[in-house]
Amino acid sequence: MLFVYNHCGDYDGEFSKILNGINHDDLMLDEYNRLYVLCPNKIKKLYDITTDISSLIARNKLPKPKKYSFLYPDLVLTKNRLGDSEPATLESLLSEMLIIKHDYDEEENINAGYVVYYSKDEPTVDDFIYLLDSFSHYQMFDKGRPIKIRYTRESSSELDLANVFESAVVKYSAIWGKKEQDLNKKVSFDIITKFSTSYSESVLGMENEED
Repeated sequence: MLFVYNHCGDYDGEFSKILNGINHDDLMLDEYNRLYVLCPNKIKKLYDITTDISSLIARNKLPKPKKYSFLYPDLVLTKNRLGDSEPATLESLLSEMLIIKHDYDEEENINAGYVVYYSKDEPTVDDFIYLLDSFSHYQMFDKGRPIKIRYTRESSSELDLANVFESAVVKYSAIWGKKEQDLNKKVSFDIITKFSTSYSESVLGMENEED
């Protein structure tokens, strides 16, 4: 695994274009080896998600880590694993959708539900419809548990994203003959606060001198 972090916060280039320009043959990896690269944007997203999870736990909106699990869409047909308390796979952490499932927590009085971290760049109405349809496909609607979508990516139209999502709810309800108000009760949409920060070059320099 290779972590490439933007310490100063000033880099605004397209890191993915640089990465895609590398000839894989030059890496000289063995046939069954994999190289994962976490670029600045992905590290930032993961930091924001973990900080948001901590905030939800502190506000009794999510149980403690031992009482929730991650859902893997590719395991939708393996029902016996969907309820297991498993860590998130690297593939799920790097995907556009990370799903947390939690049961009723009697000790903290937290209702069962799902928290979905979604990070598709500039999602359209059709993108949100596809997301809602995924929830149905993964049988997340079946038990009536609330689903909280938490958008995790910076957007040029953040003020309009809630309206885009609402339009998707209206269209999705019409397509499948569902009541719009029923879907609104099951699914909510929010944009998480950006928590990532940059690091002082002078502080980093002093730490390196101490080492």
